[in-house]
Amino acid sequence: MWHRRDVLTATLLFVVAATVFTLARGQGPNLLMRLTTQKQASTVFGQRLVYYEAGRGRTLVLLANLAWDSQMWAQNLPALAQSHHVIALDVIGTGESAKPHLD
Repeated sequence: MWHRRDVLTATLLFVVAATVFTLARGQGPNLLMRLTTQKQASTVFGQRLVYYEAGRGRTLVLLANLAWDSQMWAQNLPALAQSHHVIALDVIGTGESAKPHLD
């Protein structure tokens, strides 16, 4: 049976290992949790749609749920962009995309 102390210790070890791994690869952790890729925008059905695009290869579209925006992918996008063409999308109503009033 896991005790609370064991869970906290395992979590701490995971965070330290992930930090050491990213630093060993010459990358620092993205502590501000912001996408470093340039923001792009397009108009779809008269509404502004914001997205972030990086990498080359097969296209991978990252969608966030309604409580988040594309910034939630800040830790993942750089690694995925090494082997894929990645698009992180702020769906309508989230992030910096349009938030139209709906009846």
